Amino acid sequence: MLDSNKTRDKDIIDVVKWGLVVGAAVVTGVTAVLYQRRSKIPHGAVPFAPFEPSKFLGKWYELARLDQRHERHLDNTTIEIEPTPDEESELLMIYVNGYNYKKDGWKQLVGLVQFREEPEVAAFDVRYSKTLSQPLNIIAVEGDYEYALAVGGKTDRCWILSRTPHIPEDVRARLIIEALRIGVEVNDLIWVNHDETEG
Repeated sequence: MLDSNKTRDKDIIDVVKWGLVVGAAVVTGVTAVLYQRRSKIPHGAVPFAPFEPSKFLGKWYELARLDQRHERHLDNTTIEIEPTPDEESELLMIYVNGYNYKKDGWKQLVGLVQFREEPEVAAFDVRYSKTLSQPLNIIAVEGDYEYALAVGGKTDRCWILSRTPHIPEDVRARLIIEALRIGVEVNDLIWVNHDETEG
């Protein structure tokens, strides 16, 4: 399965490089300049807008990600976004759950999501602890908030999210193309297994 994914990804990349796929995403010049001046979003990327926070709430399956320390060796990874207990409009809770196949046990990260802009712009800061904080930007949404592409402050952080453990090939291709457009090393994406009973 993983080899098949890699082959499909290589085919997509080859098509893009040869210029046969055009207009993956058009970035508005002024907006792009404003965001590129900051270090919390990759060059060429723009947070999704108009963003509807209520539709982003709930459970997401992490289908693919670039390797990073706090999610290393995790399979069956899910992300849940919920209002804070006091329903503070500028803050959301995030729960990251995954099965650590090296340690044979479930791991959970709990964090706080804060909007960097107005709630209609999908740009956040996520804080898991006093020492672990990172920017998070939703840069593409497919369907009625069924699939999403997220990146960190640089192109070394990238996630493909879905409401189910599966994603249609056409949606998968569009999200990979958009990630490739902004410089993400899509060949390094880890395609997450979802085959265990959730903890």
